[in-house]
Amino acid sequence: MTYFNTDRKDTYAPECRVTQYVLHYVSGEKKTIYQAVLDQKEAQDLRDRLISRIEVYLGT
Repeated sequence: MTYFNTDRKDTYAPECRVTQYVLHYVSGEKKTIYQAVLDQKEAQDLRDRLISRIEVYLGT
């Protein structure tokens, strides 16, 4: 998992939240999720090891 914290935010602060994910699939597909929690489909894809990389973007 790669975290992008370009604003150098304190990731342990209660106001720090995930704002989006970019999922990189083994097939080469990329999918951007604009919420803090993955939906059931993407969570299952992760469990099934169909996702090779996740970029996590943080905000407040």
